[in-house]
Parts: sequence; C-alpha cells; structure tokens
Amino acid sequence: MKSVGKMNERGLSYLVIFSSLLLFALISSAAWASPKPDLVVSYLTRSHASVVVNQPFTIKCYVKNQGNAPSPPSVLGIRTGGSSRYHRFNVGSLRPGQQSSLFEITGFSFSSPGTFVITAVADLDKTVRESREFNNTRQMTITVTNPPKPDLAIYSITPYTRYPEVGKYDNVTVCVENKIGGAMAPASKLLFRIGGESNPRVFSIPALAPGQKYSVTRGVRMDRPIGIVITAKVDPDNKIKELREDNNEKKYNLSFVQKNLPDLTILSVKAPHTHRHLSQLFEIHVTVRNNGRAPSGNYYLRIDRPCDVPPLVACGVAPSKKVYLGSLAPGRTSTYTFSFRYRWRLGDKVLKITVDPDNKIKESNEHNNIKTFVIHVK
Repeated sequence: MKSVGKMNERGLSYLVIFSSLLLFALISSAAWASPKPDLVVSYLTRSHASVVVNQPFTIKCYVKNQGNAPSPPSVLGIRTGGSSRYHRFNVGSLRPGQQSSLFEITGFSFSSPGTFVITAVADLDKTVRESREFNNTRQMTITVTNPPKPDLAIYSITPYTRYPEVGKYDNVTVCVENKIGGAMAPASKLLFRIGGESNPRVFSIPALAPGQKYSVTRGVRMDRPIGIVITAKVDPDNKIKELREDNNEKKYNLSFVQKNLPDLTILSVKAPHTHRHLSQLFEIHVTVRNNGRAPSGNYYLRIDRPCDVPPLVACGVAPSKKVYLGSLAPGRTSTYTFSFRYRWRLGDKVLKITVDPDNKIKESNEHNNIKTFVIHVK
C-alpha cells in the first residue's frame, strides 16, 4: 500500500508538469500566431544612372510595413560602399501596408573608381518583433567610373586645289574635331606647318563640345614644281589629358605642278570576271584620263603580268604588252581592253598597268601613272 501511494504521488507530479508544458506551448503558439509587423526596404535607388568619380548623387529609400500589425518607431540604416558606419534615419510607426516618407542621402560621391554596394537595413537596431526577421536588408550595386575625357583629333587636311599650280597661291584648310563620346575639350592650340618651316604657325582653337569641329586656313605658294608635306598637330604641347593621344597629328602630301601640261593618270581598272579557270579569257578594261591643261599627245599603255609556263619550268621576266594610243585632250578619257589567258599557273596574279611607261611625255604630275589589279586563276 505504501508503494501504491508513492506511485500515485509520482504520477500526479508528472501530470502537473505535463499540463504546465502544454499550457506554455499553447500560450506560446497563440503568441506566435498573433499579428506582427514586417518591415522591409521597399525602394532603394540613386539619382544618376551612371556615376563618375567625385560626382555628387542622391540615394533614395523607402521603408514599408508589409505585416498585419502596426509597427512601432524604428531606425533605418544606410551604408555606402565599404564604409562600416550607417547613416541612421528615424522611422515613425507604420500601419499594415503603409510606406514611409522618402529618406535621402544627398551630395554623396565616391573619390575613386570601382564597384560599390549600397546597403539599406530596416529596423537596424532589431527593436521590432516581426513576423519575418530575414527580409530587412536591400542592396544596390554602383559602378563608379573616371570622368570622360575629350578626344581631339585632326579630322582632315584639305587643299583648295588638288594639284595647285606653280606660282599661284592656294589655300589649305585643317579641320580639328573633338570626337563624339568624350567630354568637353578646353581651348587648345594647333600647330600648322607647311613644308619644312622652322617656325610653323600656331593657331588658337576654342573649346569644343563632343562632335564639334573647328577649321583653320592658310595660304601657300611655290615657285617651282615640288611636293611638300603639310603637317597639322592639335594640342602640340600635350597639355590636355585625352581619351586618345595617338590621333593628334596628320600629314598631307601636296604637289605643285607646272601649268599648261598634260597629266595622264590611270583612272580605273575593271574586269567583268576577276576569277576564271585555266584557259578562260580575262578581259581587263583600263581607263586613262588627262587631268592636265594641255593635250597629251600619243602615248603608250602597258600591262605587266606574272608569267604563265608549265609548273616545272622556272618563271622568267613577267611578260608585258604595250599598246600605242592617240592623244587625249584635257579632261577627256579613253578605255582600252587587254585580253589574255592563263593555261598553266593557278592562284592570285598581280597585274601592273602603266601609262606612259617610258616617261616620254612631260606631265604636271608624274606620280599617278601606275595602278595594280589582282585576278585569280582557279
């Protein structure tokens, strides 16, 4: 009987403990299931899509209570880049579904380029009991670049006359450009050298916006037939930090010619077929023009082409064909057709066509009498 009494006392003790645990679980469950707020950073953005070094911009942020109970006052924290310090903002009580007023950090900037993360944390101090505690943080990545640079370049060098006459003045124009895609270029200088001048002229170039051009013109005169080099260089002292520094200089070869002379030139070389099989006929149409101011007189036109012998035979001097053509008046053209076949040798063939090959005609320009043309034998 004593043992039975002890067992009943022990069972009663276990029952009391079990009931207490069950009651605690029920109370805890009810407390857990009760409505709670849920604070999140609903919006985080910046005022500039692209950010450059030392450029001030604004960080904008909203906090929202997306829970089913009001939230008490809390603190919003915003951390910029690699900083460990948060900018703190007081957030008032928010009803369920209510969004806060706008929070901003204005005039913020980065002093160096790189990739930085902006972090915003709702309920920074963890004072609000929420239904979810793992969605308080929102981040934004910002890539900061160096400021854009200007890109000054010589756009063109243009003489008024392609082949100016000896003894007459001609104008040469240099155009400077600040290329699109860079930044505003400050005022600069242009060095403008004609021939071998020891003291070339230096012109002032105004500030140029991206894509803007500015032109400078000089007169030039030569007393004898001669070729000279026109040299133009912008920012000659390299005072402007540019996107590219390898396009500031350009040269142009200008030839002064004797007046009232012919000027025979190969205007064009064309062929109906540039790729033909062995034994098929090639037809090469050569057009000659007299660019001068006097009749040319009768002249020769010659075509030189690689030899065509059996593969086991060494090629010698390339065969040529020369035809004698009638005089060309100033500004007139004439077309002659060369016809030939290749019977042995395959591959690319470089043809050389020359007008006045023996240099018997005195011309205003002796440097435009030759053209090359490529055909292929398959």
